[in-house]
Parts: sequence; C-alpha cells; structure tokens
Amino acid sequence: MVKAFSPPHTRKSKSAKPLKLNSSVRRASIRMPEKMLEELNSVVEREGKTHKGKWISKAIVDLYETEDFIGLIEEEWIDRVNNLATQVVLTKEAKEALNKIIDEVKQKGIERNDLISATIRVAITNALVRVGGL
Repeated sequence: MVKAFSPPHTRKSKSAKPLKLNSSVRRASIRMPEKMLEELNSVVEREGKTHKGKWISKAIVDLYETEDFIGLIEEEWIDRVNNLATQVVLTKEAKEALNKIIDEVKQKGIERNDLISATIRVAITNALVRVGGL
C-alpha cells in the first residue's frame, strides 16, 4: 500500500519587525552554535551573573555603540549544523537598541529572514571576543 503525503508545509518567513516597546522586557529565542552557547554560559557563570539575558542585553547595547555594526551584521553567518536554541529576556534598553539597529540595517537595504537573531549573535560574538572568549 502506498500512502500519499501532502507536500511539505513551507512557512512564509516574516521580515524582522520592530519589537514592541510597550512592556519592560522582551523574550527572544535565539539559535546559535553549540560552542557559542557553551562559551556564553561559561562567561556568564565566570562573571557571577545569574541570568544570561542581562549579559546579552548589555552586549546588544554595546553593539549599537559600535561604529560598524551594520558591516558586522552583513558578514554574520551561521552554520546550520549543531545549533541550539536558547531563550533570553532582554531589557527595555536592549530592545530599544535592537530596534534602532534593525531600522538602520533595513535603511541600508539589507534584508534577512533571521535579522533579529543574527544581530543578537553578532552582539554576543563581539562581547565574547572582548572578554577573551571564542
């Protein structure tokens, strides 16, 4: 007996929309390489922080203050193998910085399906490099 299956369901990806700023926190799910997540957890633990969301929020704000964050986001890529998802809660300041970054990147004509995640990964990578990780 042959069973016919429907064609695979393809999701229409939504372009990165500005985060809603009506609350004080924003929960985000980010996919990142396993090694990056291990390094992030190690640095957060070494610095005595209890929540990686605050550390990531600071990294996002620091990225916004970087001169060439648009170039860094353009060059960001992720290997689709061995990635893990992690949940973080961003502060209001980080949400505002992230929205400004997204707006500026879009004004440059850069469109990506994973623009928010890519931006957060770039922020994490820069912060890890600064503290001697990666």
